[in-house]
Amino acid sequence: MAVASLILSILGFTSPVGLVLGMVALRRIDASGGYLRGRGLATGAICVGGAYLLGLVVVLLGVVPAQMQLRGLDKPARACRENQRQLAVALIMYTQDWDGCFPPVDTWCDAATLYIHTGEAFRCPLLGPTGDCSFTYSPALHGARLGYVADARYTPMLWDGYGGWNVCGGLASVHLRHGKGANFTFADGHGEWRSEARATQLW
Repeated sequence: MAVASLILSILGFTSPVGLVLGMVALRRIDASGGYLRGRGLATGAICVGGAYLLGLVVVLLGVVPAQMQLRGLDKPARACRENQRQLAVALIMYTQDWDGCFPPVDTWCDAATLYIHTGEAFRCPLLGPTGDCSFTYSPALHGARLGYVADARYTPMLWDGYGGWNVCGGLASVHLRHGKGANFTFADGHGEWRSEARATQLW
């Protein structure tokens, strides 16, 4: 049983079964008074299975809240986030063609147009059909190398702004237009809605 539990734990998708079998095997080994062997295998199965379950919980804690948050936003806010995501992808594509560097603050919108062929991606539906960009770019990424950005998951790239072309700024430039909050897209490409209180934590 100890061997089977370890194999099931290593397989990944059967790790919960391997974890349970490992615990059962370990109890039987302890109760046998030394007659049964395989304590190390059973312990290994418990460790591997437990690590897999812990990793699964961590992933779910990140994915599920993000999906619930997205569903909680109204249609314009979701469309706005999607447009931001398209711009973020365009800027990341730019880094691949320019020695891994983000565009300068005074030409970032122009740089994004090289990879986006629709003006809708630059606009938030709530601001209507204007010729300006609805989002603000972080000056912290001015010419920065993508691979050297510290904590890219927590470094803002774009967020809801007040409109303009090639606009950059800081906390004062955040436009809380979606349910007393704003959409943010980070240097690693992921996006999220943040309340005013959580937005201030980024600076």
